[in-house]
Amino acid sequence: MIPSDPFQLWSAWFKEAQATEQTPLVGALATSNAQGYPSVRFMHFHAIDDQSFVFHTDMSSPKSADLTQNPQAAVTWWWASVGKHIRVEGPVSLVSQEKADALFQELPRRLQIMMTIFAQSSELPLDTDVAKLMNIEIEKYGDSLMQRPNNCGGYRIHPERMEFFHVYETEVQKIVNNRFLYCKKNEAWQLTRLAP
Repeated sequence: MIPSDPFQLWSAWFKEAQATEQTPLVGALATSNAQGYPSVRFMHFHAIDDQSFVFHTDMSSPKSADLTQNPQAAVTWWWASVGKHIRVEGPVSLVSQEKADALFQELPRRLQIMMTIFAQSSELPLDTDVAKLMNIEIEKYGDSLMQRPNNCGGYRIHPERMEFFHVYETEVQKIVNNRFLYCKKNEAWQLTRLAP
């Protein structure tokens, strides 16, 4: 039985992927700038929060520039171990300052330090020893609580389309494709089945 709420299906598939995938929250995030030029990169998401998908980023990064110019995004997860693929599309909004603080504290220590000392995707001299700089800062900060730098923030993707694609095998048929599409219209989700 397919649920009427896509977030229920996402949660069920995610729970299944957690058992077999090393990084189930890593998805491919696609953005485009004002001219429509696309860009895609893998991002760690913070699961579902308030009917949206949340990720942290450097607010001076190219992806943030894209989202400022064109506040729409898409993300896809592919969990090969369970043969499941999910696509999400929709507008984005900035997270609150309080949420940005919480996201920063959830990051591994090395990422906190990296976001503190570097502006993501900025140019560095070719001979820069990134590992050495990181180790110096790790010693400097030790185990002390780090404050979120101003350049560290986050976004929410508010889904308007969510597509679920399941590929599996049976004894009778080599490959079976199930595709379901949820589209949000007038604050309600409409579910349709798609051809493989």
